[in-house]
Amino acid sequence: MSAIIVIEIIFSIFLLAATVLFAVRETRRRSGANLEQQSGPENIGEVPEHNIEPEAEQHLSEVGPAESS
Repeated sequence: MSAIIVIEIIFSIFLLAATVLFAVRETRRRSGANLEQQSGPENIGEVPEHNIEPEAEQHLSEVGPAESS
C-alpha cells in the first residue's frame, strides 16, 4: 500500500468524523432552540432555589438525636 493511499484513507476517516461531529452538535443546538421556543428561555436550565436548611434544623431539634442500635 502506497503512502499516498494511507494518507487519503486517514484523511477520509478524519473528514467523516468531523462531519458526524458537526451533525450531532447542530442537532443538539436545534433541539435546544426548539425547547426554548416551546417553554420560554426562563425555563431552560433553571432549578428553583429552596433553602430548607432552617426547616430541617428545626425538625431535627424537635425530634432529638437519633438512637443507635
